[in-house]
Amino acid sequence: MFALWVIVYMPTVSVRIDEDEKAVLDNVAELLEQDRSTTMRQAMREGVETLRTRHAVERYQSGDVSVNEAAQLAGVS
Repeated sequence: MFALWVIVYMPTVSVRIDEDEKAVLDNVAELLEQDRSTTMRQAMREGVETLRTRHAVERYQSGDVSVNEAAQLAGVS
């Protein structure tokens, strides 16, 4: 039997949040049965995706970009 270990390097980023935000984060982590770091990474990924999409839609609605360019901005093409 063989064991394969893969070490993944992930840089550390510090973020300051207030006590209420920490309590919300801890509550969500508990609901999802995850540790705080995993929940933060998930929230960051989903939040960045939402921000990119919103920005792309706003640029498209204002006529600054085409639908194809907006899709590229949103990361969906």
